[in-house]
Amino acid sequence: MGCPGTVGAVEPVELVTPNRPGAGRLHLRPWNDGDVETVLRAGSDPAVQRWTSVPTPYTRADAEDFVSRYVPQSWADGAELVWAVCDATSGTPLASVGLHPARLEGVREVGYWCLPEARGRGVVPEALRAVTRWAFAELGLARLDWATEVGNAASLRVAIKAGFAYEGRRRASLRQRDGSLRDGWWATRLPSDGPDGAPPALPDPGVLTAGDLRLRPWRAEDAVALATAVAGERDALPPAPPGLSSTEHARWWATERAPEQWAAADGAPMAVLHPDGAVAASLQLFLRGRRQGVAEVGVWVTPAFRGRGVATAAIGTLLAWAEPALNLARVEWHSSPDNAASLALAARLGFVREGIAVSAVARPDGAGRRDNVVLARISDRTTVLPPST
Repeated sequence: MGCPGTVGAVEPVELVTPNRPGAGRLHLRPWNDGDVETVLRAGSDPAVQRWTSVPTPYTRADAEDFVSRYVPQSWADGAELVWAVCDATSGTPLASVGLHPARLEGVREVGYWCLPEARGRGVVPEALRAVTRWAFAELGLARLDWATEVGNAASLRVAIKAGFAYEGRRRASLRQRDGSLRDGWWATRLPSDGPDGAPPALPDPGVLTAGDLRLRPWRAEDAVALATAVAGERDALPPAPPGLSSTEHARWWATERAPEQWAAADGAPMAVLHPDGAVAASLQLFLRGRRQGVAEVGVWVTPAFRGRGVATAAIGTLLAWAEPALNLARVEWHSSPDNAASLALAARLGFVREGIAVSAVARPDGAGRRDNVVLARISDRTTVLPPST
C-alpha cells in the first residue's frame, strides 16, 4: 500500500503569483540541476539547519542529490511536490515550498525555507498561498497541515500570513533527527476557508516608540535580558511548566508562549525595551473577548525602571495602536482594591472605575480569594469585529 499522502505521478507544474507589494511577482518551478549552488547555500544556513530535517552538515553531494534525483523522483511518484520560489523578473531562487505526505488520505503537509536575503519580504506567504490554491483545485485535497517545533516563531508567522488557522500545541508530536519527540505548533487550512484562507491572527504592530522606549512583540533574543529583569520577581511572568529555572522561564515566555498567544489571537504580549537593550517592562493585552471589541490590559515594570513614567508612556502608546488596529470598543483594567499605585496609573490613562467584583480572583498563595476592582476605558469607536473574523 502506498503512503496515504501520495497522489500518483504528477506532471511538474509551474505557478506565477500576482504582483504584490514587497513580494513582487513570483515564479514557482521545480528545482533543477542549475540550482545546486543555491540549494547548497540554503542547506548550510543556520536557521534552515536548526528548524528543518536537512542533513547536518549539508554537503554539495546532498544538494546535487536533491536537485537531480530527489525532486524529479518525488514529482514522478507524487510523494513530495517541491517548488523553487523565484523572482519572476530575474529568475533568482529565493525560497522553497513543498507539499509532503501526511498520515491521512486527502491531506498534505506544507514545508518551506527561505534564503536569508529574501526573508521579511512576504515571499514565502505569497508562494504558499499560490501552492495552496493549486493543491485544493488540482489535487482535491481535504486539508493542508502545517507544523513546526515549538519556538520557531518565524515559521509560525509565515503560516498565519498565508491563511493557515493556528490550532494549538501538540505534545511530543514531531520527531527529531536523533529520534526524540518534541512538542509542535500546528495549523491547518481547509478548502472552505476561501481563496485567502483565515485572516492573520493579529496585525503586526512593528516597533512602537514611547519617548526613548521601544515596544514590540517578544523575540527569542530577549530571553537573556528578560531573565535578568525578572530575577527575584516571582510573579513577573505567567506561570510556566513546572521545573524551570528563572532563566528557562524567561526563555519559555519569549520563545514559546508569547509567540503562541499572538498566533492564537489570545493575547498581544509586548516587550518594552530601553535603548541599551534592557527590559523596562512587559505589557499584555488579553484578547479573548476581541470579537466583541473587548480587551484587558496588564503591565509589569522592571524594578530599575519603576517611578520613571514607563508604564504610563508604554500603555498609552500600546493602546493608541491597539484601539484602532484591533477595533476595540472597550479596554478593561483589573486591580486589587488595595493596589493604590495600579489604580492611580489606570486613572492617569483614562480608565474609569466601574465597581468591585467580590471574591473574583484566587490569591496566588492559595489562601482564599480576593475582591477585584474593574475599570474600563471606552473608545469612541462603535464598530466591533463580526463573529466570523
